[in-house]
Amino acid sequence: MRFIVLLLFIINLGYADKLRNVVRGDSPSTHQQTQVINSNGVRIVVRYPNHVYAGGKFTIYASMTNNIDDARMGGLTLSFPQYSSMDANILSKRFDKLNGYLPPSKLYSRVYNRNTPIDYYVIEGWENRWDYRATKHMKLQFIAPHTISHIDINVRGVIIFGKGRHKEEIAVPLRSSIYDQQGYPVRQITIDVLK
Repeated sequence: MRFIVLLLFIINLGYADKLRNVVRGDSPSTHQQTQVINSNGVRIVVRYPNHVYAGGKFTIYASMTNNIDDARMGGLTLSFPQYSSMDANILSKRFDKLNGYLPPSKLYSRVYNRNTPIDYYVIEGWENRWDYRATKHMKLQFIAPHTISHIDINVRGVIIFGKGRHKEEIAVPLRSSIYDQQGYPVRQITIDVLK
């Protein structure tokens, strides 16, 4: 008898969640935004929800494609200027490394030609050998905060090509009115947090 009651309780919880999502208008396949950044032979695509509910889980997918034939390495960075830390679950990745950095960590900036201390949370996917036309991605899951009305996320990439004295770095996007804590131009996306 206890097993049946427990089973009905679990089924009811699942039904209640589905009903709650219908009432709120939530659906995994709706309310999605896509931002595309094409610059200097590099393409970044970010998919994220238009809005999330405070305390609810949400997913961000970010990919970067290298269309520069002599690129050697590069990275895709998401940073969260409102937070010094966030919990992120990695759902999938295709980078050599995918790391989160908390203040007061230091990250290298070619803009400043030195390691610079960071003030807010950063997630960076890094590829040591980025082949021509290869796409690397990260798919991350977060829990929406209760304390703010929106989440700002800075998106940028970098590709390094050439060798020795001829080594160069291409920042993507090339220009922006918004710069991150490492001095790079970024595209900022915003996700509304509903109560």
